[in-house]
Amino acid sequence: MASRSAESRTPCVDVRMNGADRESASDSTSGDDDDDEEFLQTVAAAVKVPLRKKFQEETSTDWRTRMQERLQALKEKAQGSEAEESVVYVVPEGNVVERDYFMENGFQKPIVASSPEQVGLQVPGPGMSLDELEKHIGSERPIRAIDVASQLELAEDWKLKEWVEFFSEPAHERKRILNLLSLECGSTKLARVVRPPTVVKEIGWVEALWPRATKADRARMPRVQLYTLMSCAESYTDFHVDFCGSSVWYHLYQGRKIFLLIPPTDANLRAYYQFQAQYKFGESDFLADHMEDVTYAEVKAGETFLLPSGWIHAVYTPEDSIAFGGNFLTGYHIQMQLRCHGIEDALHVGKQFRFPQFESAHWYAAAFYAKNLRGSKKSKKSTSKGTISKWEFKELKFLRSRGYCCIR
Repeated sequence: MASRSAESRTPCVDVRMNGADRESASDSTSGDDDDDEEFLQTVAAAVKVPLRKKFQEETSTDWRTRMQERLQALKEKAQGSEAEESVVYVVPEGNVVERDYFMENGFQKPIVASSPEQVGLQVPGPGMSLDELEKHIGSERPIRAIDVASQLELAEDWKLKEWVEFFSEPAHERKRILNLLSLECGSTKLARVVRPPTVVKEIGWVEALWPRATKADRARMPRVQLYTLMSCAESYTDFHVDFCGSSVWYHLYQGRKIFLLIPPTDANLRAYYQFQAQYKFGESDFLADHMEDVTYAEVKAGETFLLPSGWIHAVYTPEDSIAFGGNFLTGYHIQMQLRCHGIEDALHVGKQFRFPQFESAHWYAAAFYAKNLRGSKKSKKSTSKGTISKWEFKELKFLRSRGYCCIR
């Protein structure tokens, strides 16, 4: 789990492979095995193309400008006669997002909550210093940042204390724009003061179903629940999808971030991977320019963002920002998760770039569903904890129709 984070999860080749996985996952909704083969061929072609060539040829300013132009156009559209119902659900003041909300509404839309309490998230109050954050994580912790201009990881490891020294400099004095997206903190002291949203602990397979009875069980548990992200002002992360079809929670502790979002329809995912495979358009080349249903979400300090499986997104950071986040698997996106996993297998994606213990998590989920389905059949009802939503039933029926047990 070395080079992943809630915003980008993977640098360079990772981003493409993870995206490939998600494309296939979304394609699963289209149905045909022939389509699956076509996706694999498309993705295989994409991997042969230098993913970040244009980033190496152009400056980050070019990409930032395009992001800002597209964002302005989206804002004008939202205010004008073309305004449509937002695909982003903003939690009303006084409301909370709990498991019951997902049971009723599913988890198909991105969600923005204005306070940690609305999602049951535990975070330090405002004012935690960089020095305090460093102590919680460990000064000697090795980290590897991403150079925004190239979208590639730096060749050398830094220690966290070196990063904090760099990040403490005024933005105008920095010689380059760096983005730290892969600092996993689940086994550090930070995990005592930052805890994922309650709903993630309720519907996330690893969080809710992974056994903890023995030391061996706990040692095998995937460590993707808590990341710290620190982004320099003017950072930009190109369009991507997160690894293995996992969903994301993301709390902005300090600063501001803007997400350009493209829903994971079959057509959009095909276009995304074809775009990545060809990657030979002109200088105005920017994925959002080729898509119709692009939207955005602006996330400010104190707000929490929940992003469902498969969404294609780019991220722009106008000012220095610190965020906490994590990834989770759910029964609401089984099709996509399995297809992502299958494509990663086909592409021989490195273990360090994949969701740890992915298959084990699905077997634990299979046992959970089997037990609760048998129990509900016998008693005609189930406990609140064991209730399976209509969204999960839909995913399970798909597996049965395609000859899955729970994993391929």
